[in-house]
Amino acid sequence: LAAAMPTLAQARTDYLNFDPQGRFGLLEREAELAAAGASAENERMDREMLMQIVLTAAAQVGIDPALLVAMAIAESRFDPYAVSPMGAQGLMQLMPATGRRFGCTDPFDPYQNARGGARYMLFLLERYAGNTRLAIAAYNSGPAPVDRLGDVPPIPETQAYVERVLRYMDEVRLELP
Repeated sequence: LAAAMPTLAQARTDYLNFDPQGRFGLLEREAELAAAGASAENERMDREMLMQIVLTAAAQVGIDPALLVAMAIAESRFDPYAVSPMGAQGLMQLMPATGRRFGCTDPFDPYQNARGGARYMLFLLERYAGNTRLAIAAYNSGPAPVDRLGDVPPIPETQAYVERVLRYMDEVRLELP
C-alpha cells in the first residue's frame, strides 16, 4: 500500500491544480497543517490507514478496490475532512442526502464515508450494467445527466473527472497486491 504513495503525490498535484472555480482552498489547508506542525510522516501514516479503510470498504461491498481507491484520491486526496464548494463531504465526497441514503450518518467518519461511497458506487455500477465509465460519471455529475444521454455528459469537470479516476485506477491497480 505504501507503494501507492507516488500516485497519491501525483493526485495531490492534480487536485491542487484543478479547480473550475479558480479557488485554491486546499493550498490554505496545507498551510494550516504546516503551521500546526503536522509532519509529513504522520500524514503518510494517516493516508496508509485511510487507504486500508477504503480497501476494506471495497471488499465489503464487492467492488474493484482500485476503483474505490482511485475515487478517494480524485475526490479528497484521502482527506476525511474535505468539504467541496458544492457541499460534498468527507473521504468519498458524499453529498449529505446521498450519504444518508447509503448509510453514512457522520460524513467525517472515514469508515462510514468509505462504506457509503462504496455502496453508492455499487448502486451506480448496477444501474449502468457494470459500465465503469458511466458509473464514475454519475458519481460526479449525478445520475440524471448520464441517464439523459446514456453516456458521459459533455460537462468538462465530469469528463476530466472520469479520465482522472480511470488513470488513477490503472496506476493503483499496478500497486495493489
